[in-house]
Amino acid sequence: QGWHLGVMRYAPSELDWFRLFSPAPQPKLTFFRHSIEIVGRRAPRGFELHSIPHGAVIVRCHASSSDGHALDVELAMGERAFTGFLAWLESAAPGTHQQSDAFRT
Repeated sequence: QGWHLGVMRYAPSELDWFRLFSPAPQPKLTFFRHSIEIVGRRAPRGFELHSIPHGAVIVRCHASSSDGHALDVELAMGERAFTGFLAWLESAAPGTHQQSDAFRT
């Protein structure tokens, strides 16, 4: 359904995503940290080259939302933000991930 500009907030057990141009004070989506699994990474292509900032990477994830729905999402972010995202996923306390590694291709 297209790309939406937003901001992510890391919490100890969840990831909140806020739509940038929204008057709502609560996050649009919340994902449980232990449920996030990175399943791929790619460069923008086609129309995405005009709607995603230069140098961004698109990360495909499987995750469970706070309302219990399984979601497949794509997150576009710069390389530094991607490094921070990986660090946040991997820094969880031992035994909190369902998978032994947070990054799988």
